[in-house]
Amino acid sequence: TPTMGAFLQHLPKGFVGREGRVTDGTIYVAVEGRGRTVIDGEEFVWGPNDVFVVPGWRRYRHEAREDAILFSLSDRPVQQALGLWRDEVGALS
Repeated sequence: TPTMGAFLQHLPKGFVGREGRVTDGTIYVAVEGRGRTVIDGEEFVWGPNDVFVVPGWRRYRHEAREDAILFSLSDRPVQQALGLWRDEVGALS
């Protein structure tokens, strides 16, 4: 739909993302692989079929213990269309 954005991310084994934050809230599904996401200092360990949410404007980063695929869904397109979306340097956008 024009108001929702869907993304697939491949995180290679050993990947450590830079911490950042974005205004859109994002739902993630671990399609395959294992890793963790740190949200405002709290660790969320994930594996295949796990679902987790990164609320808007919270500091986060992804890390992969093995090759991983994350599917995500967010309201970024509508925020961009309305001129509301923003990110902070280092965000995984």
